[in-house]
Amino acid sequence: AGLVDVATSLLDSVAAFASDIAGSEAAGNAKALVQSASLVDVVIQEVLPVSHLGPLRLKALEVFDSVLKAAAEPVLLCLVAPMQRGVVLDSLVDTLLSREVPLAMRAVLSDLLAAALERSSELREVLVKALEAAAMGIEDTQTASCRAGRLLLSTLRAATDTAAQAAQPESSGAWCPQDAGTWFAAGLLGHCLRAGGSE
Repeated sequence: AGLVDVATSLLDSVAAFASDIAGSEAAGNAKALVQSASLVDVVIQEVLPVSHLGPLRLKALEVFDSVLKAAAEPVLLCLVAPMQRGVVLDSLVDTLLSREVPLAMRAVLSDLLAAALERSSELREVLVKALEAAAMGIEDTQTASCRAGRLLLSTLRAATDTAAQAAQPESSGAWCPQDAGTWFAAGLLGHCLRAGGSE
């Protein structure tokens, strides 16, 4: 517990550098945290995969969210940067859609990704291309975040199949997604479509 408290305090300090407290320097600080301090590696590769860290994982995600929101748009492309364990966006979407992850964490992730997609046309393009590749059954290793596209598509297709079964004459007709992942996947797709249509 003591180590978690120390780590939480450190995360609070990190968040302050990208908050209103930092004023006009917040965007620059956020860029430094992402690109120089390897905040992405720490959160995505070292903290998120470790389930027994509990509340610390949620705190790390909240800090990562605040840093990205303070950063200038080009910094958001860190989400499609390759890591040792794959592309950042792939890991985030995987976590978002996992039933094993607490709903509070998934909600923060949904907010983080929605805000990033609304701000970055390049990020939207990457996700849309990944979805298109998945829909066509293309295993394109050159397409960034191709796994994120497959995960989103499989989640939405599974929900469609379930809804179709509920619509059969012998069914009660009462259908709703059994897992929040369906809502999260549809939400990401919606952000891509809405933002893309406004350009």
